[in-house]
Amino acid sequence: MKRRIHIDLLLDNETTADKITQILDQKIATLDVFDVPSQQKTYGMMANVFRGLLNRTRFNSPADADILRDYVKDMWTTGALANKIFAGSRIALHTCSHDEVNVQPCVEDDIVVK
Repeated sequence: MKRRIHIDLLLDNETTADKITQILDQKIATLDVFDVPSQQKTYGMMANVFRGLLNRTRFNSPADADILRDYVKDMWTTGALANKIFAGSRIALHTCSHDEVNVQPCVEDDIVVK
């Protein structure tokens, strides 16, 4: 079983998304990552209005998912970009068995919302 983190941040603008992408990339590089299937800016449906940043990362070590979750929580509460990460931002941890013989649905078992 692997742990996957879903980070969905609502942000003030694309420049903030670029900064947070760099910060996340640097932090993720220090962890035991299985894969990063998705990291992208997100846009709303009306006129492609910027919405935020989405990151999906799977870890070999469940503890590393917790480390990244706590790191992002610190960013949005006390970090230099805290006022640029809006309420409604969300972090969810999943237990995933996609690479096992008996694949089971993901279990979302830890959710934090700003």
